[in-house]
Amino acid sequence: MKILVLTAGLLLFVSCKNEKDKTSPKESASIDNSVVKKDSVKADITENPIDQIKKEYAVLQAQLEAEKLSSSKFSYDCNDEPSGEVIFHSDKDGIKVIEHFYAEHSHFSASEKYFIKEGKPFFIFRQETVWNFDGGTPEKPVTKDEITETRMVSSK
Repeated sequence: MKILVLTAGLLLFVSCKNEKDKTSPKESASIDNSVVKKDSVKADITENPIDQIKKEYAVLQAQLEAEKLSSSKFSYDCNDEPSGEVIFHSDKDGIKVIEHFYAEHSHFSASEKYFIKEGKPFFIFRQETVWNFDGGTPEKPVTKDEITETRMVSSK
């Protein structure tokens, strides 16, 4: 096992060295461009991607709560299939959040929120609810909800 790890590390080192050797000194880059690249790399390294997603999520969530985004929606009903509603929240730059709520004619419903940055979803929050009868009387039945939350982030 140690040999495998050492071999993989050696291959990585050699391939990185070969990539560096392939760049010729004839390639010219302006000083300004190299500074920008170094600064952007430092910014990416110092900020945790999860923290960045949390910040972007918080901004969009605050805009939703303050009703600063315009919205349009449509509903659908597929008879024996799920029925639901889709809401698009946007600003002058485009769609920022898509909300999708749907329910089946049984004991299931779900909601999904797609948070969008630069035209692509960066975070998806999904909540599924399944409910069942859990005692009570026929006149006053008691129900129990089982809620499952899923959080997904996009891979770059």
